[in-house]
Formats: sequence, structure tokens, C-alpha cells
Amino acid sequence: MRRIRVVYHYIDQHTQEQVTHYADDAFLLCDGVALSVIDKERGDAVLERVKPSELFPSCYESVDGSYTEFELDGDIYQLIVQQIAKGDLQ
Repeated sequence: MRRIRVVYHYIDQHTQEQVTHYADDAFLLCDGVALSVIDKERGDAVLERVKPSELFPSCYESVDGSYTEFELDGDIYQLIVQQIAKGDLQ
């Protein structure tokens, strides 16, 4: 597991404007699968398929398809961050 940057680039349905949004934090769990923390404050996260972005260098982008939304507890998030910093999650 390693830290990555996930970008969401889409057309807003209401305004018809292009929107670019980055996940607050993200972790590549295995090839093509990421745990993306959408909003750290609220603990909103998704488990989703990702691919390297062609538009945004050194970023990944979500692949259209199914994903799982859930609430990530702050303590668990901190544990993941600490373990990656120590090199225990690779």
C-alpha cells in the first residue's frame, strides 16, 4: 500500500461546468484499487477502481463503475497513516 493522489474531473450536471476535485488523501491498496478519503473532516471514503491519469501527471483517476462508500473512523485513518510512515504497509 502506498499513498497516491486521486483526482476527479467531471462535468457538473447542474451548471454544466467542468469540475476538478482532489481526494483529501488516498492509498493504492493494490494495482487498480484505491481507498480514497473524500472528506477527512466527515470521514467520507470510497473503495474504488483507479488508473493513472492521462490529464493530470502523477495522479490517479477514478474508473467509471461500481465503488463502495463508507465512513472511515479517524482512529483507523491515523493508524493507516502511521503504519505507512513506518513502512509497515507496503
